Amino acid sequence: MSIIVGCPDKTVKIFVKGADASMFNVINKSINSFVASSIASHLHTYSSLGLRTLVVAMRELNSLDFEQWQSIGIEDKLQQGVPEAIESLRQAGIKVRVLTGDKQETAISVGYSSKLLTGEMTQILISSESTESYKKSLHAAQAMSKKLVTTSAGIVALVKNNTDDMTLAIGDGANDVSMIQVANVGVGITGQEGRRAVMASDFAMGSDSWFPFCWSTGIGITTVWDTCY
Repeated sequence: MSIIVGCPDKTVKIFVKGADASMFNVINKSINSFVASSIASHLHTYSSLGLRTLVVAMRELNSLDFEQWQSIGIEDKLQQGVPEAIESLRQAGIKVRVLTGDKQETAISVGYSSKLLTGEMTQILISSESTESYKKSLHAAQAMSKKLVTTSAGIVALVKNNTDDMTLAIGDGANDVSMIQVANVGVGITGQEGRRAVMASDFAMGSDSWFPFCWSTGIGITTVWDTCY
């Protein structure tokens, strides 16, 4: 995640946040090698204690870089094998749902690219356009929020504690660690978000393309899947 900031002294700086494994591949270690090695040591210590770690880096942009970056568009792509894996889940009779905080247009686009949505489906869009309808929606959301489970780990625990099903959780980021640890079986994916999920898991995989093979085993389980794109 990145943000560009215009400072009072007329300089422009970019701040980037990410997993240590990915950030250390792009930072300029030659600027201050001692600081870089010291940070790496601290990160290792914190990780050994089971703490989540993130790295924030900063770079000053010159006017040419800033002008070129004003018109950049970034596409969020699905990891390799995700559409095929989701299709395998659906063919096996497993219901798949997506909860997202993205814009409505982005969520719909990802739905099609992941094969959760098809051209044969009828789209029903529910939104609020007036002040009064917004107030009603907000009131309903506040009432429902008291009854909803808001974390992936909570969803896994809800299924695990209230059904006879075994639970399997799949994730690739540090925010998925608690979900993976709560599930009966935790699967961590080695990806661009570091190795926290892998270190907390029972099984580690290189990419989502392995998942269709997993479903062919015929084991009946409830699956919570963090599909990152």
